[in-house]
Amino acid sequence: MIIGDFNTGKHGLDEVGKTFIASTCLDDLERKGWRDLWRSVHGNRRQYSWWSTRGNGFRIDHAFGSRPLAQRIASIDYVDEPRIEGLSDHSLLVVQLDAAGD
Repeated sequence: MIIGDFNTGKHGLDEVGKTFIASTCLDDLERKGWRDLWRSVHGNRRQYSWWSTRGNGFRIDHAFGSRPLAQRIASIDYVDEPRIEGLSDHSLLVVQLDAAGD
């Protein structure tokens, strides 16, 4: 699994417009077999993990994994409370996996 703040996302899906500079890097990961684990569960739903001071939302925190790992996702969600409470400027990305072999 690769997880963290990628500072980019998909145009028109992880942002309202087309401001991301390195969105093709995510395409490259997917071409190499990595899967966007959050999208594998939530499809094209919009949820943002970071908000600019202008009030624009962006999904820039991602988790990528292999196809077998994607099949083990029990849940994957953003938790906004730490961001809202000012503990971080990002929402948490929490990934729960089913035990192997179950």
